[in-house]
Amino acid sequence: NCLIISFIATSADALFSPNPAQSQIIVSDRISNTVIINALGQIVLTSSASTIDISCLSNGIYHLQLTGRNGKTYDQTLLKTN
Repeated sequence: NCLIISFIATSADALFSPNPAQSQIIVSDRISNTVIINALGQIVLTSSASTIDISCLSNGIYHLQLTGRNGKTYDQTLLKTN
């Protein structure tokens, strides 16, 4: 017997949008700081702004570490496209 569990993020779970994104992301007002990390584990961008310009990033998958105003840290994934 196999148990398959699937999780689909809803808009209520998303702390930024859009995803995938081309040139910018808009971060929830619940977030105070955003760190974007590439596939090599390198920090490529840090911002406390609610709108973040990602046009300088290469296409690919990025890890986002989002720090909430409540002090909690959230991990999410961003797909950067052209």
